[in-house]
Formats: sequence, structure tokens, C-alpha cells
Amino acid sequence: MIYVTKTIYSLFVFQFIFVVILATMNIGWHNNYGIYAGYLEDCEYKNFGDWFVAFLVHYINVSHLVPISLYVVIEIMKLILTF
Repeated sequence: MIYVTKTIYSLFVFQFIFVVILATMNIGWHNNYGIYAGYLEDCEYKNFGDWFVAFLVHYINVSHLVPISLYVVIEIMKLILTF
């Protein structure tokens, strides 16, 4: 049971680190190459609020990689392993 809990926590930590990297790369790309993309807005990301919005956008996108059914399967595994 402790192994499954550690697995879930490590999944959340990996997802958080992955989203931080994606949000940081998004800000860097937009500031360096965003001016060449005419379909993007003409604004630069300058403060923490802009990074946080990018973080939330990427968190929502990445959360679809870990579907709810995975959590259900893990809970069923915990139930089976207790016997």
C-alpha cells in the first residue's frame, strides 16, 4: 500500500516538474521567437503572472495525459493487494 502511495506522489511530482519546464520553455520561446509568428499577440511575457498563466495552461494540457481511469486502477490495485 505504501508503494502505491509513493507511486501516486511520484506521478504528481513528475507532472509538476514537467509542467514547470514546459511553462518556462513557453515563456522563453515566446520572448525570443514570438515576434516572428504573426498569428500570436504582440506582447511579451514580463512578470510572474504571465508565467503562472502559462503554468496553468500546461498543467491542464498535461493532466489529460494522466486520465482518471489510472487513479481508479491504482485504487483497485490497493484494494486487491490488501488481501
